[in-house]
Amino acid sequence: MIYMTLTTIVIQGGLELDFTTRISGHSLEVGDHLNYLKDRIRQKAEGFPAFHHSNYNNYIFANISGSLTKRLTYALSIGLDFMRRKTEGKWFNYVRPVEAASLNYRINQANSINIRYNLENTSPNVAQLNPYNTSTDSLVINIGSPDLLPTRHYNWRLQYRFNKYGWTISPSVAYNLHTDIVQRIGYTNPGTSVYTSTFQNNGRYRMLTASLSLGYQSSKWGGISFSVNNNTNFYEGQCGKNYFTFNANVYGWYKKLSWNGYLNFNPKSYDINSVTKRKGAESELTISYKISNALSVNVGMRYLLGKLQSKTYMTQGSYNSFNRTINNDRGFRPMIGISYYFDKNSSAIQRQKKKLNSTESGINIKE
Repeated sequence: MIYMTLTTIVIQGGLELDFTTRISGHSLEVGDHLNYLKDRIRQKAEGFPAFHHSNYNNYIFANISGSLTKRLTYALSIGLDFMRRKTEGKWFNYVRPVEAASLNYRINQANSINIRYNLENTSPNVAQLNPYNTSTDSLVINIGSPDLLPTRHYNWRLQYRFNKYGWTISPSVAYNLHTDIVQRIGYTNPGTSVYTSTFQNNGRYRMLTASLSLGYQSSKWGGISFSVNNNTNFYEGQCGKNYFTFNANVYGWYKKLSWNGYLNFNPKSYDINSVTKRKGAESELTISYKISNALSVNVGMRYLLGKLQSKTYMTQGSYNSFNRTINNDRGFRPMIGISYYFDKNSSAIQRQKKKLNSTESGINIKE
């Protein structure tokens, strides 16, 4: 068995400058957001030199929003991503536009329609750029590619929303186009059985998503919400690949008890040459009992559906692989804690509302 030790040193920082004003009833914002990341990865077991990586991202933008009529509102955003990356002593410079537009039409107090478009850019992560082997299998070589391009994401969405008597119902349909996507590719070295796996900007793929969100909120006991997404991925030269994702949130209170829970379940997903099947879900349920106005006892459980597990099947040409992952530290994780509030002059009702609002924004279905 081969063991590999990775030592990572990360330096990160950022600066945000924003200016906002109003012009003839419209809101105008201009800004400059700068982010800097520098890291070094050293693989002691293999004796490779350290992998040095630096990334500068400067985002300059202008936003404007307001009302066109009493029922029609809009928002526009135009910006530029200036990306400068250094890997293994070589500089890469990219300039990419960033765009967003939204129209919201309020049919009446309970019904509205929203149309939205946005264009975003995503830089490759360090693992995809690292050119040194990170595999512990003597028959497999895992390396990155330092010259990867940023991935571009074009998103369109049409959403209807009903909100009345505490109920929120929101069906939507979205179309996403991803170009210069970073995907894993591989080949078997001639004359050997060693498989080399790396990354490249492998064309584009499209995703069609139909979603339905349901929610109910009560001023007497709390709220609950549920959403289901049906996604279909279309990779070049392949038929559509369909899968579902599920999300749920709940919060509430009764006398001295309050509760807070969520579940994000993604049983299956696809890549261009692989499928991943999962068991378990990112989930948590917490129950609090208020002993006094200042003291509460909390109990909870994480990973309510058991251990997180995944199986990945990959087929690429004549090469086939199977990978199974079991997260032994992510399953049925009980929790217990005590909360003490120092502001004893505040009423219990005020504290309870602050607590619920700070932890349960997920119950609101955002535009």
